[in-house]
Amino acid sequence: MHLVFSAKTWLRFSGSYASRPTPRWTRQRKTDHPADHHPLLGSLFEDLSTAIWIVSQAGTKRRRAFMSVSNQFTYDPAQVVTLEAALDLPHTKPLGQNNNDDGQARALAYPDFTYRHVWGDLRGWVRLNLTSSVIRKTTNVFASISEADPIVTSTDPIPAPFLGAAVMTVANIAPYNGGVQVLVSVSWDAPLFTVVSYVFVNP
Repeated sequence: MHLVFSAKTWLRFSGSYASRPTPRWTRQRKTDHPADHHPLLGSLFEDLSTAIWIVSQAGTKRRRAFMSVSNQFTYDPAQVVTLEAALDLPHTKPLGQNNNDDGQARALAYPDFTYRHVWGDLRGWVRLNLTSSVIRKTTNVFASISEADPIVTSTDPIPAPFLGAAVMTVANIAPYNGGVQVLVSVSWDAPLFTVVSYVFVNP
């Protein structure tokens, strides 16, 4: 009960307690209630009602804050930023090898490969245009987006992806003859260092 009493006392001193609506159980009660004749029980009901009101107000503030951040990143074609870069073929990696029925290795048809591109600091809606002559409109393209650590070393020059608190989304992927466009969203209050991993497969 100490926590409840402290919360109610804080509300009274801060002035917020005066704006708290009358508890619903008090407004709807038309007959005598045991709490009316027992001071301790009445205080208990009042403190419980105050605690519930505090929790509900905190939840409301969190929901409003979340909606405020979400509304900042509502899709608007006029605000989409377009970035373009060329695929670096030396840094692509084949998907692997399959085995024929006779056990001999068989390479996948080129250009079936994976590739990770560092797009740098992104925020909001961004259209990423990756160009290459090995990408065609019939190419199946899969993409994932990640936040990455921009600090690299000579022994480990590849940025390491990690799970952050930002919401990062791949919205659309559209390959064409000569490249692929990927529409992504980075929901955060500041630009984040971003990498996109691609998988290219020919039908």
